[in-house]
Amino acid sequence: MAIGWLTLLKAVPWIEVARKAPEVAESAKRLWNTIAKNSSKSEIEVPAETHLFTSEEQEIDWLEQRLTANEAAYADLHKQMLASAELIKALAEQNAQLINAIELQRKRIIRLTVFTIIIGIISAYLIMNKF
Repeated sequence: MAIGWLTLLKAVPWIEVARKAPEVAESAKRLWNTIAKNSSKSEIEVPAETHLFTSEEQEIDWLEQRLTANEAAYADLHKQMLASAELIKALAEQNAQLINAIELQRKRIIRLTVFTIIIGIISAYLIMNKF
């Protein structure tokens, strides 16, 4: 069985995997740093349910601040989503390459098995007819 794994590992396009590995690693690092940076920020402030504003201007200012904070949080989440999507795409491409290599090996193994069975049958027939 070890020979099968060795053959399988030889068929993997390691040059492609190695070429894309730095891109995948860099994407993962950026995503991790973004998530870690955002996780270290303090929790999002949940506004108290009741606010006593002395004027309508104060209430508008408060709402504008909340809107700005929410827009910034949305932009950060959107950047994280795009980074995640890039990373997932790169990983999916590598996974597809590995699956193609495995499928190729599976087909080769089937052909070799059939060939071996045919050679075995022919050998058994020749041995039986010789004696």
